[in-house]
Amino acid sequence: MTNSYLPPLFEQLAARLRRALPGVEIDGRPSDYLVGGAALRLRLGHRLYLDLADDGRDWFVAGLSADSTGVTPVADRSVERLGLPLHSCLLYTSDAADDGCLV
Repeated sequence: MTNSYLPPLFEQLAARLRRALPGVEIDGRPSDYLVGGAALRLRLGHRLYLDLADDGRDWFVAGLSADSTGVTPVADRSVERLGLPLHSCLLYTSDAADDGCLV
């Protein structure tokens, strides 16, 4: 899936996550955390989601829920900093055809 507002970095990451996590719904979206930024939202269950986003320097994840009453406000989301620079090259389990670089 290509979203015109997603930077190439996020498109590449989304494609790799979809290959690594088949069956997990992963959508690109404008960021709730950085004006003009992007985020990837992974659906973990019926109402539970995990946003993978950045603050312009580092990656982080934020847990939230969504139901008929709305979405968890940004200030109330559980945020975990990953301690990884935005353009870092990370090793992960991959097939031989992949270069082993997450982003």
